[in-house]
Amino acid sequence: MSETPMTSEQRAATGAPAASHGRQPRTMLDLARTALSARMAKDDLRLVLENVVTYAASLEARVTELEERIERRRMRLVAAEADLLAVRGLLSPAGGPRQIPAEVEIHERVAPAVEWLLNRVAELETERHTTNAALSEAAEALREQRDRIADLEQLLAAKDRPVDEDPIRYALTPKAEASAAGEIR
Repeated sequence: MSETPMTSEQRAATGAPAASHGRQPRTMLDLARTALSARMAKDDLRLVLENVVTYAASLEARVTELEERIERRRMRLVAAEADLLAVRGLLSPAGGPRQIPAEVEIHERVAPAVEWLLNRVAELETERHTTNAALSEAAEALREQRDRIADLEQLLAAKDRPVDEDPIRYALTPKAEASAAGEIR
């Protein structure tokens, strides 16, 4: 079955291309193959275009995700810088001298820990001052008692009585002494 080649008017009426790679379709079969090839190329282009659109959408999603990550990191950095400034303020209040050695490194989010430590040190210093005051009072009371004992020992020495004798005996009134001396006789 041989087909006759199409005339240029037939090609124009069907919308077939005038030439395909430098040659003209000779038969209807060639024309069908050319149309099928064009349709396949169009489908392939549609798939390529869909893939490009899908890839572009995934790129946009990735860009959005990266922008969100950058924003989260920026916010963490701002918080860390604020925290560091707070730590510096705790460690060197009102521009005064630094309260810890310079070789101590300051890391993120240490302000609460440093603040707690400084508060604890302040509590312990207060407790030390309270304890020292109580010890001072107790030492003063001991000094007063020592001085009183020394005074009593001087009084005993003034009465010509040995200090190591029984002090109760000397606490008796003269009448009691006379009475005690009379019993012994």
